[in-house]
Amino acid sequence: AMAPAGPDVDPEDAEEIARYLPNSTQGLRACLRCRQIMTKDQFIDYGCPNCRDALDMQGNVNRVVACTTATFQGFVSLMKPGTFAARFNGLENKRPGCYALTVLGSIPEHILHESEMERERAAPGSSAGSKRADDSASEAASPSGAEDGTPAPGSAGSRRSARS
Repeated sequence: AMAPAGPDVDPEDAEEIARYLPNSTQGLRACLRCRQIMTKDQFIDYGCPNCRDALDMQGNVNRVVACTTATFQGFVSLMKPGTFAARFNGLENKRPGCYALTVLGSIPEHILHESEMERERAAPGSSAGSKRADDSASEAASPSGAEDGTPAPGSAGSRRSARS
């Protein structure tokens, strides 16, 4: 199943893009970190193409179940990064694919901290930030932060969307 390639798309790139498009409408899951939608089997076989370094899901069923969710709403298909639709939905630096508009759930703390420890081991002395850029932007926009009783971004049960 080769993705249709336009005149400016290399056939190898088209094949790479097609690999990460959902290959079924059954058993779809969305990555909790980047919102990419694929089947559970695709996440197990290939991992998440956007979060490969951070979540390392490839070949690990338990990690796929922990870092993805079947509870998401809507989707947008991203063909060209940098377009208005990509920027509007917070996907400007993502690779082509299908993305959920909102996901419900959060990545378990032990997986997030494991990634931080690995980054610190890889670059001793550097302070690797664990916040995503859009998390810090949403906190900066809210002067009261979490003191008003709203859950912090990424906390259990939080809903992450393109327009937070």
